[in-house]
Amino acid sequence: MIEFTPKELERLIAPPRRSSGATSQSTVRRPVAFLSTSFQKWPQVSAQARMIRNVFEERFEVTGGWGVSGGRQLAKILSGIKRSDVVIVEATYAGANIVLEMGMAYGLAHKHRTRVFLLFNIKAPSKTIRELPEFLRSLDIISYDFEVAALREARDKIYERLQVEPEPEELMSMNIRGSTLRPRTDKQGIYMCYPKERDIWKTLINGLRDEVEKANMRLYTWVGTPSGCTSLEEVIYNVSRSSKELPISCFIDTTADDSVDLVGAFALGVATALGRGVERSTEAGADHPTDISLWTESTFEWHANNELIAHILACSQAEKSKQKRRR
Repeated sequence: MIEFTPKELERLIAPPRRSSGATSQSTVRRPVAFLSTSFQKWPQVSAQARMIRNVFEERFEVTGGWGVSGGRQLAKILSGIKRSDVVIVEATYAGANIVLEMGMAYGLAHKHRTRVFLLFNIKAPSKTIRELPEFLRSLDIISYDFEVAALREARDKIYERLQVEPEPEELMSMNIRGSTLRPRTDKQGIYMCYPKERDIWKTLINGLRDEVEKANMRLYTWVGTPSGCTSLEEVIYNVSRSSKELPISCFIDTTADDSVDLVGAFALGVATALGRGVERSTEAGADHPTDISLWTESTFEWHANNELIAHILACSQAEKSKQKRRR
């Protein structure tokens, strides 16, 4: 005699389910896509952004930062990225605002399983992939041209890849050599991110390191990251190591010769996404602060090396004094 458990019997007498073909399309949740596109008002850039939005809305619920204004801009954008399944970065005209949003997306990728894909318009006037910064070329770029059919093909490729579990490298959880990029947080760790090519930091960083160590803290920079890391992976690794408890544990120098250091803009985004206290630093007279219009948070302008060092230590010592008072 065949015996059934109560659960098996319930399944046998339950009414048959509707076939997948009969499922109402409205009941199927569409993936949410956050579009990160340039704010530049050149006609070709505006047209490109509109076309991307229209095409992706055919298969995705689309959101983005274009409607964000006023106070708490970063918080609003971060909230939009958190609720998204995928962040689409239009990298053809990528500037500091785009890279800042990309930093937020990769900062959240490990915990929220957020996927990030880059698009590049190969038919854009006077633009080639070779012109992109090296750190962007190291990422997975999906090319398209200024035709709806080509963009739909790129969109469908992204949609299909969302059906597959991402690799740790895609989420910047590990690099290609298998080294973790999300290490344990150091309660006394400070991260100083600066452009590697700026000569002033060759001497400044040694003085800063000495003073930080005297204060019984640790300074993290590009040095000491796992081998084989790209610039963006180094940022993820060091922001992850920085303290969650200090009011400011990530100091980002975005000073560049004629614009904003884009790796620095990425670092601002990662630190914001990971909930670190973060401050942008600029050398007086050598930067263009308006180039990161989305960054409405604290910025410290420094005129001399000792001024920057003293400021970083003051931020750390203020928290130590509070801890002593609490005890």
